[in-house]
Amino acid sequence: MKVALVRSPCVNLPYPPSIGMAYISAALKKAGHEVFIFDLNIEIFHTVSDDDKKIWNISDVSGLFDFGEGIFHKYEQLFKEYIKRILETGVSVVGFSVWNTNVGLSLKLAKEIKQLNPDIKVIFGGPDCFPRWSGGSSAKNDYVDVVVYGEGEETITQVI
Repeated sequence: MKVALVRSPCVNLPYPPSIGMAYISAALKKAGHEVFIFDLNIEIFHTVSDDDKKIWNISDVSGLFDFGEGIFHKYEQLFKEYIKRILETGVSVVGFSVWNTNVGLSLKLAKEIKQLNPDIKVIFGGPDCFPRWSGGSSAKNDYVDVVVYGEGEETITQVI
């Protein structure tokens, strides 16, 4: 099966690359799946203007929703190009690495992907997916099929 792993932009984390996605990718490849990684956090950070790079260093967490909305609307065409690239891989599953700073943007991208291809299964996993955090509300979202919490590399092949 073809699987895309996506990390949406998240504040205060333009670097390093996601080791969690590397672990998930390794587990999936070991099980025979084809994996495509889209670290939009790093890729988009290097694409935006120098002024917009400053918003990755937001100090007030109440601005997290505004960060995702602002970045998406300002760079909507860029996000649509990445969504197109994800869909062009022919994946059946898109897994998002979800942090408290990118859950809103990840939901927005999941919605866009599902609207373009409702057959794609969307999985949310990552630090913010515990039930007491955004995991419970993400699981109730129409654009998210599965929420995984805990060590994803131990469960992802069963979920797939």
